Amino acid sequence: MIKKRIAILVPSNAGFLRTKFAESLVAVVLNFGVWNAAKGNKYILDCFIQQKGYDISFMREQLARVALEQKFDYLIHLDSYETFPPHLVQMFMESFEKDAALQAITGLYHFKTPPFCAHAYHAYDEVDDKFTLLAGFPLERPFPVQGAGFGVLAMKREVYEQVPRPFFKMVNGVMGEDLGFFRKYIKTNGRPVRMVLDPRIQVGHLTEVSIGLKSYLKANGLKVENKTIKVPDKTLKRIDGFQRKLTEGFKSVAGEESVQEDLCALCSTKFAQKK
Repeated sequence: MIKKRIAILVPSNAGFLRTKFAESLVAVVLNFGVWNAAKGNKYILDCFIQQKGYDISFMREQLARVALEQKFDYLIHLDSYETFPPHLVQMFMESFEKDAALQAITGLYHFKTPPFCAHAYHAYDEVDDKFTLLAGFPLERPFPVQGAGFGVLAMKREVYEQVPRPFFKMVNGVMGEDLGFFRKYIKTNGRPVRMVLDPRIQVGHLTEVSIGLKSYLKANGLKVENKTIKVPDKTLKRIDGFQRKLTEGFKSVAGEESVQEDLCALCSTKFAQKK
């Protein structure tokens, strides 16, 4: 049996790895080992961490190239300022095993400034050249998205093989390198990546506290109805105002890190509620 190879790729623009991140990553690897052993060790898992400067685009590019050159089948991108569910990798792989047509899977990770929106995008508008930020969404089933950040993202190598290099580059100084990747894929292939967001995968964005789904709900006064988040028009306008600040170059600092990378990632003033 030919074993499939999985690479975890972590760029870090700090001179150290946060303790909570490191502990979380170790738990992910250990839990995967137990799960993989029970399946007859059908997968091989390696982890690559790059710490070199502050250019996230460059680090993501180098990590992806190394993984592709070494013939990895699945590339899992994680950011070094997050915490993850211990069963993260097996959740990704079980979804890929269940749906062979699926090309990528992301989870819920949130901006660390109010209104704590999820870093995921419902659709791409080719006319306006903008992605639509996700607002309301179901909580107990995966659903399609056309763009996402690379903070928690698993993708098959075939996706990279369908995109010209460089993979990661900011677009017009506004759209981040992560959304720039999905934009390039759409323009090259005439369709988006076959990707879903699995809301069971909930990531904590580390500042001085862990920012997640509960933060988003509380900050915006949102309620869950029939296991789905519903967002009233008044709240959508507030979120729209937040994104307008981002696209105008608004900058903020949380804890020890600048959120400039996060702020560059949003580029739309449109919002959608998934049903």
